[in-house]
This record gives sequence, C-alpha cells and structure tokens, in this order.
Amino acid sequence: MPRFLAVVLALTLTATACGDDADSDSPAADVVADEHATPSTTEPPSTTAPTTTQAPVESEAFPLSDALCDDPANMTTLLESPSADAALSAGEFNADEIERMAAAPTDGPIYLFTATSYRESAEYPDSRDSDLTGRDAAELHDPAELLTAIGARTVYEADVDNQIDGDDIVWESITIVEYPCPVALLTMITHPDYQASAIHETAGADKSVSIVADPLPIPPPTDPDQSGATFPPTAEDPSFDLIHLMDFHDIAQYEPGANEPERTGREAWDTYQAGGTGASAQLGHYPTAVLEVQGVLSGDDRTFDQILMVHMSSRAGFEALLADNTRQDGRYHRYAALQNNYSMITYPDLSQIPYAGSGAEPQE
Repeated sequence: MPRFLAVVLALTLTATACGDDADSDSPAADVVADEHATPSTTEPPSTTAPTTTQAPVESEAFPLSDALCDDPANMTTLLESPSADAALSAGEFNADEIERMAAAPTDGPIYLFTATSYRESAEYPDSRDSDLTGRDAAELHDPAELLTAIGARTVYEADVDNQIDGDDIVWESITIVEYPCPVALLTMITHPDYQASAIHETAGADKSVSIVADPLPIPPPTDPDQSGATFPPTAEDPSFDLIHLMDFHDIAQYEPGANEPERTGREAWDTYQAGGTGASAQLGHYPTAVLEVQGVLSGDDRTFDQILMVHMSSRAGFEALLADNTRQDGRYHRYAALQNNYSMITYPDLSQIPYAGSGAEPQE
C-alpha cells in the first residue's frame, strides 16, 4: 500500500473509533461585488489537467450505493479496495485533502466546485486519434448515473460569460456537485467506470481545479425573482450570478500609510463587505451560495478560502452597485484582503443549490 494511503487508512480507523462530530457552522458572508482586478502576490499555479493513466476498468470496485454515508467504516473498506488503491496512487488527487475527508467520512453534505478551461483540440493521454474540440471531448464524460447511484446530484452548471477579475487563467465553465458525504465522493471518483469515462475530461481540459467546500447557512431571498429590485431583470438585461473564488492573505496587506490596525485577510474582507452590504441589498441582489473551502481535491497547488456566489438582478443593477460611494471608499480593504481571486459572471443553465440551514430550494 502506498505510504500516503497507509496514513489515510490510519486516520480513518481513528475517526471510525472516535465518531464524527465535526461542525462547520459559521455565519454567511455579506454580499458585495467589485469589477476591479486584485493584485496577486503569487506565481500562476500549476492547474494543467491530469494526464495520469486511468485505473483499469477490470479493477475490483467498491460498490456504489446511496447508503455509503450510513457507516463511517465504509471509508476504511473503500481505501483497502483495489480500485481506490489504483486511483489514489496515480497522483491526480491531493493527498492532504484525501486525508482530511477520510477523517470525517460521513459528514455532509459537501460540495465539489469545479472550474475548467478547455483545450482548442482534444489531446488523449493514450494518444488516440481525435478530431474533437477540447470541450466536446470533456462533455463525453457524463457521470450522471454514477452520481444517482450514490445519492449525489449536480446542483449548478454554467458557462463563464465574462471573467472580470483574475487573468492568469481564464475559466470557461463552472460545475458544482452536491455529495451526501466524503466517502460517497471518494467512492465515485475512484470507481473504475468513472475513471474510464474521465479520460475524456482529461483529454479536453487545459486547466481545471476541483475544490471541496461546505455550504454556510444563508436565508432564502425575500424576492427570489427580483421583480421588486431597483433594476429588475428584463429579457434584454437578465439576472446573472457573480462568482468569487477567493484566497485570503494570512495578514491583510494594506498600502503604507493606510492607518489600519493589523488584521487577517478574512477580517479585511469582512470590513470591506460591511461597508457595501446595504447598497447591495437595497438594489435587490442576494447570495446564491456561500461555500467555505475545505481543500483542493485536484488541479491546483494553491489554497482557497471561500466561494461567494451573488445573484445580481441585472447588469444595470450591477453597475449601480459598482458606482456606490460607500463601496468604492472601502475598496482598499478588498485589495488588502485578497491574495488570489477570480470573479466570474455566469448565466447558469442549472442553479439548484439549497439555502443551507433553511431546507429551501431555489426556484426554477
């Protein structure tokens, strides 16, 4: 057994003996948007889509089931299975994140947020001939039946219409899948049928990052269709989502002479948000989701902290928010807070992320 799998298995046995009592509750973030780029202090990451050989279909697989989350011991059994050994030893997945999930195997639900950019032409790792575009190849990877088998579901799908912040990588699509617990997620992605299909995604993706996150509780909107917004959606100017993928500085990086006390990057972000929340709410914008990042599963060597998704009533409403004086005056807190950030405008084809803690589903 590979060394890191042995460590994961030991952690899993400990978690199984002690029980799962982790609690990720924390208050939802306020809603603020910004179109200005945030300076990055790090080099562009390595997010090239994995080219490792997929686990063979004939590997003995741990069975898929919608009851996987009922017993923490399923994680131990999974990690001892040949299919998981083959898939997790290939180097595609982040060992630290696997260990974290193994320590809390039945906590959930959890979300897997994936951002992807595509090759112009598909490049298969087995060198097969193909005249497919990268996107066309990636779309051949359809795990819908496997998701259903483990009680998971896709809750968000969108192409990126415009990326307004973060230019080292230009993302083209966003997908979010809700899994009932970590053991269900790991069972699926290490299953031979999934691995065999994922070769199409590998061939099509130029860059990708998959991030495990927990949903934070937010209240359902009082005006979900935003008909009462200051600038309501129209056929010519429809509503959209503004997605922020954020990595906070450990210590906020204010400019010299800013006359601000030392605070963390997250505290600087909270300060920035507090100054613009009123304008955002008055204009009728509301959060689609606030996802607290637990770790990067694959595709990126950086860390991220939070994914904030804001439902904007219209472009006119967004521009009104950007022009708000209070928000503009506090923008330096934003720059001090963020080490890396991608802000993307999407018009989702599917948006069914539940409002965590309320049990309410977004309206169709």
